[in-house]
Amino acid sequence: MLDVTAWNNPITVDTFKVPDGDFCQRGGRFGPHQFAETRDGKLYSLKDNNSLLYLAYFSAGLRVIDLSDPCDMKEVGYYIPETTATTVPRRKVVIQTNDVDIDHRGLAYMTDRAGTGLHIIEYLGK
Repeated sequence: MLDVTAWNNPITVDTFKVPDGDFCQRGGRFGPHQFAETRDGKLYSLKDNNSLLYLAYFSAGLRVIDLSDPCDMKEVGYYIPETTATTVPRRKVVIQTNDVDIDHRGLAYMTDRAGTGLHIIEYLGK
């Protein structure tokens, strides 16, 4: 997270920690890919979404980050789908959460680029 109050002097105020787990050893891609850019077809607004950011993280599934305090970002939820018979192996059979979008009810729709399908989940809080 950067403070860009002074464009010519951005300051790092916090760093999102890589999720715990054996994700690098699982194979496939690991790391952030795409955050929910829209909610119900409108540009995503943290203010309208309880300061939560939904982030597709390839082999680490979906991560939900609370940005209410930009100097202290916290992961408050995650969902890692199970592989299925339709998951396409690349060197290994592994989840590859690729995209996430949010509808007007707050349901998250996430897709898997390895053929595992569409998952619809709801963040219920702590």
